[in-house]
Amino acid sequence: MFFRVSPKKSGRGMVFYLIIANIAIFILQLTISGFTVFFELVPKEAMSGAFWQFVTYMFLHGDIGHIFWNMLALFIFGTILERHMGSDRFFKLYFGAGMFSAFFHIVLAYSGIIPPTVVGSYIISAVNIPMLGASGAVFGIVTAFAFVFPDVPLIIFPIPLPIKAKYAVMGFIAFSLLAGFTGVMPGIGHFGHLGGIIAGLGIMLYWRYTERSRRAPEFHGLEFAWE
Repeated sequence: MFFRVSPKKSGRGMVFYLIIANIAIFILQLTISGFTVFFELVPKEAMSGAFWQFVTYMFLHGDIGHIFWNMLALFIFGTILERHMGSDRFFKLYFGAGMFSAFFHIVLAYSGIIPPTVVGSYIISAVNIPMLGASGAVFGIVTAFAFVFPDVPLIIFPIPLPIKAKYAVMGFIAFSLLAGFTGVMPGIGHFGHLGGIIAGLGIMLYWRYTERSRRAPEFHGLEFAWE
């Protein structure tokens, strides 16, 4: 019913091209000196005119493991979600979550909520610490997946038992808050992940509201199942 994809639609989708783009740009990172420094998101630079960083940072990755896990999650959850809602809305969801993730991170960096980083004898403010990776956008996709398919069981490493998608996202939120405030697993943009989750949920709620508001008045107030 909601976001149904036309059965006539075929061919490679947005997920395929996003993965190819991420891999291609990762190769450029490895081969072109200064490439990463110019395109990664540094809050102070982004707020001083380097607005392209709100988009470009999500195509950069720190190492093979970073890009592998992000692209694996994008492939698993994104492929199903794109078929469900269509490429146009998937595109808006992916980039909307990624850009909001950056904005959310910047706001918290300037507010002082994100603690500074200690490097040797130096203390570096969060507004000067770069952020990169598709994680914010991917967390938005995972959250949207859980919104559409809340009871689908997932295996989240290293937990050996299946967890419903909606509870997995709740766990991601709790861990992001805990790790972000306590400094567990430093070097990871936990609040950026949280921003992606918030964006994914917000976008899906907005689409559900607008979808229902377009229905005939006699259907208002009824619950519609997500397919």
